[in-house]
Amino acid sequence: MAKRLKRWNAYVAEAQRDPLEIELDAETVLTVNLPSSGAIRRLNRAQRDGDEEASLVALFGEKGAEKLWAHAEGAPPGALQELIRDVVREFGLTGEDPGEARSAS
Repeated sequence: MAKRLKRWNAYVAEAQRDPLEIELDAETVLTVNLPSSGAIRRLNRAQRDGDEEASLVALFGEKGAEKLWAHAEGAPPGALQELIRDVVREFGLTGEDPGEARSAS
């Protein structure tokens, strides 16, 4: 007799993560929800292609990416890549432990 695994809904519930918040300025806080499996697939493709804009849309959605671009226009190179790495790490989507990303000081 085949061993029965838990129900799909149990896997989905166990994979849930609390949203993250990123303070963009004194008036703007961006809330980031756990990306869906489809968004992760798009993120992987965008990163493989070196498409930073598509990476932002995959992780933050259209509106969130627009807000980030507005703030990143004058930022030094590397700031967005570091943010993407921190978000991916905090959601446990890498081999690293969540919580290793730099927190607000």
